Amino acid sequence: MSLNAIMKGTCKERRSVDQEGHLEIKSLPIKAQDKSVRDTDNFKYIPEAYKKVAGDLETQFNELMLQQMNQTIDRAEDPSTAEAYYDGLANSERAKAMSASDKGVGLKKMILDQIYPQRLRNETNYMAVAQAEAARAEAARGTKIKIYAQGGQNEQH
Repeated sequence: MSLNAIMKGTCKERRSVDQEGHLEIKSLPIKAQDKSVRDTDNFKYIPEAYKKVAGDLETQFNELMLQQMNQTIDRAEDPSTAEAYYDGLANSERAKAMSASDKGVGLKKMILDQIYPQRLRNETNYMAVAQAEAARAEAARGTKIKIYAQGGQNEQH
């Protein structure tokens, strides 16, 4: 197994120290089906709102990174307003494309690990969050109806 295989995630390594104190590294293959199941299960019980926030943050980071990279380009003259506008749009679309890919730059996964830890990723918590969001939405609708009804009564008096 090569370092590229380890980097791509198609194998993992096992490190150990022998009796003489030498470090031994062995590469172990990972079954492709195991990896795909792990990746889909990892995000299965994360509410969509959390996924959207993490994806948006990754997009913002990518856009900032691309903007900073474009500033390092030596240009003969400063870009016109139209060129600067076009470059901004192009960076924005590139950032969205980078984040939309399955792997992205990996920031989305790291953000999700922080805002929605692994211990919360189970069916029970997922259903509890869904019920809480539904109750919150129902309460917000009820509040709007009550405010509107009170406003309507006040106008009649």
